[in-house]
Amino acid sequence: MPRYYCRLELKDVQEDLLEKYLIESLFDSDLVHSRMKSNKIEEGFITKRNIRDTIQEKKELGRFRAINVEIACGLGDFLLDVAHQNSDELFLGIDYALPVIQRAIVKTEEKKIDNVLFFYGRAEDFFRQFYPYPLIDLMMVNYPDPWPKDRHIKRRILQEKNVRLWMPFLKNGAQFIGVTDVEDLHAYHLEELSIIEELENIHFDEYEKPHKFYDSSSSFERKATQNGRRPKYFVFRKKF
Repeated sequence: MPRYYCRLELKDVQEDLLEKYLIESLFDSDLVHSRMKSNKIEEGFITKRNIRDTIQEKKELGRFRAINVEIACGLGDFLLDVAHQNSDELFLGIDYALPVIQRAIVKTEEKKIDNVLFFYGRAEDFFRQFYPYPLIDLMMVNYPDPWPKDRHIKRRILQEKNVRLWMPFLKNGAQFIGVTDVEDLHAYHLEELSIIEELENIHFDEYEKPHKFYDSSSSFERKATQNGRRPKYFVFRKKF
């Protein structure tokens, strides 16, 4: 897989830890990514998997009352904090920067947190490799890269086309929560998500923390607060 820019260096991680915590990507090749980039993935180019069976190979799903996903989880500090406090729920962190996923896996093992898995790659890659199946109770996107320049807007994570790809994996009634301290990006998120007919906006106080998970502050939230910026939230729900 192409190595996306990251200021951190690659870290050696024991093979058994990768096996324990990392969901394998079927898109881990330059050939597949070149075709993805040009939208030339043919039907049958990869053999799709069952998402429930794939997760079951790593974790016994019967242990958990909910499955939660954080896209762009970074070093995993927020994810590991909420996972530690909610051991009866399963958490999956997705990020396309290999060094941060490596460090997140090492921290997970050090903290002995047993209800977390990770995926290295783009969120689109993760969902594209599975047959649609409504499994997710909560999806979170916390402080994503704003890509402020006009020519880079297409790189933003929360775009209508990406969210439509994720929708079949959300249960009816599942929530989609996001937070940013960038005013324009918050407005962009609301605009993109409001286009999708299956979603409804259920959070109208953009400064109010929308879920108990957000009692845990991330490094991004602390930095925003220190610099006088207020985090702004959104919550959409998949319609029943």
